[in-house]
Formats: sequence, structure tokens, C-alpha cells
Amino acid sequence: MTKTILKIFIITAVLTVAAACSKHTVEPPQRPSSEPDISSELLDASTRIDGPLLTLRYDDGGILFSRSSDGVISGVRLNDGIEFEYDPAAPLLKINGVTAELHSARLVQRKDGVEWHQLTLSDRKTDIFIVSDL
Repeated sequence: MTKTILKIFIITAVLTVAAACSKHTVEPPQRPSSEPDISSELLDASTRIDGPLLTLRYDDGGILFSRSSDGVISGVRLNDGIEFEYDPAAPLLKINGVTAELHSARLVQRKDGVEWHQLTLSDRKTDIFIVSDL
């Protein structure tokens, strides 16, 4: 009888510990993303180039954007002649004829005829977005 009570006690203890362990899950800590949050850029489908070096928005008026037959996107502000040219195939960005040194360039999203390009300069800190519906 004592052995039976001892067996029941041990089984009960093991089941209690197993049940307690199954209720607690340990999740790995969330690592901060090394990627910048670009969600606000993806919400805006306006044709533009936007970054610390240059901001031109088609909806500001007086700014023309075009895409050549070989895919080069360009824009010019008519009142002062500030211009850019981006060739996604190269990839190559020129602002006022001066080539910007790129670390990376990628097509982030293509949706409803609009393309979002993210360019990171060689300092790896400066991002430029080119959005085009052309």
C-alpha cells in the first residue's frame, strides 16, 4: 500500500511539473531590425525623388518627370534647372550631372503601375527614394 501511494505521489508530481512547464513558453527576444522603416514611403505613390541631396515631387508643380525607352527615370525642376537621372539597370544616379556613389539600389515594390526604388549612398546611412508611375 505504501508503494502504491508513493507511485501515485511520484506520478502526480511528474504530471504537475510537466503541466506547469507546458503553460510557460519562452520566446526569443526581438532583435531590432537593421533595416530602416520605410512604411511611410510605401504609403505615398506620388512620383518623386526624395532624399537629403534632392527632393523633387511631381505634384509640387513646375517639375517634369520622364522615363526613356531604356528605362532611365529623369526629372527636372523648371524654375532652377535642378535635375536628376536614374538608370535602374546600371544602377546609376546622377544629380545635376554628378554621379552619386551608391552602396545599393533595389526595387522595393511594384504595385498598380508604380515603382518604389530605394537607393543607399556609399556612406550606408543616406537613403534616397525614387517613386515613379511612368
